[in-house]
Amino acid sequence: MEELRDTAVPEFREDIEWRQRRIQFMNAAIHFESVNDEGQLTNFLDYQKLLTNIDELDDKTEQLTLMTLHAAKGTEFPVVIILGMEEGSFPMWRQNITESEIEEERRLFYVGMTRAQNQLYLSSTTYRTGDRDRSASMFVREVPSNYVIKWPASRNV
Repeated sequence: MEELRDTAVPEFREDIEWRQRRIQFMNAAIHFESVNDEGQLTNFLDYQKLLTNIDELDDKTEQLTLMTLHAAKGTEFPVVIILGMEEGSFPMWRQNITESEIEEERRLFYVGMTRAQNQLYLSSTTYRTGDRDRSASMFVREVPSNYVIKWPASRNV
């Protein structure tokens, strides 16, 4: 495709690039639909907004990279921090959640944990503004205690 684009008449280059982006978008939609039972358009668009082009990351530059657990598949980083590890947030609480949905979120948690090359931090809060007290996610509680260092909670942060 690149060779075709490079040799194309200038007015057709944009059309070729647009077609490439369209194919990439369609492939992403097909992949999203295959791994998501609900497959709603709004969920897909939210997912697309959060994607990072992993190929453009420079591993020689110190930088903070934010991504979803879905986008993290196939990557590795020296340090990984997973936020929001409270019961009700991860796994996401919703009425009538099925065991298979919980298992899918457990797999995503595993994906996130295994992206860490050297250090992994799992962060949770005991309180969110306007919310009740929270406990750590069931997934965090399932991590063997010999791998866990807990810092005391503070409401003054």
